[in-house]
Amino acid sequence: MAKDDTAGYHPNNKLSMVQRIADFLDWGAKNRPLTFFAYPSVTKAVMGFDRHPRSTSTEVEMVKRAMTRVRPHMLTHYKRGVVSVPSVGVRATTTDLDFTQNCVAKTSNKLNTIGKRLQQQVEIVDLGSFPTSEEGKKWGRFIRDTRSVVREIMDPEFERKLLPPKAEEANG
Repeated sequence: MAKDDTAGYHPNNKLSMVQRIADFLDWGAKNRPLTFFAYPSVTKAVMGFDRHPRSTSTEVEMVKRAMTRVRPHMLTHYKRGVVSVPSVGVRATTTDLDFTQNCVAKTSNKLNTIGKRLQQQVEIVDLGSFPTSEEGKKWGRFIRDTRSVVREIMDPEFERKLLPPKAEEANG
């Protein structure tokens, strides 16, 4: 029988489910650093079960759905990020470098993708087709301001500063 990776954790049933999951992940970061916990293990720990529930159980599904609320709670209350790997599990970040590599870099990449999409969208808008009404003027200012900001942040030099180092740069 495999060693129980949640042994030693005791849930505080006075906490909400989101708080219990965050508390468990924080415990994992301190006691089992860099260990990914499968969702049935997380569920067993936070619900105080004696055994691991099936991965298809309603309890496990509830824990999975709660993760979108756990992430901001971890950041605010524990100053940690959450790393998830499909078919493996979840864990909390353990150091600032771990947080940077697994959370900040991911968000930065998303920002770059969104910035490119926004740039494409605002560039195709024909301001000459807007009505001369107050509504048209308001939205025209919005497009002009957005174009200006997007051009600045999507400037190649600015963009380079926002992107995380590539694997070969990070290791060398």
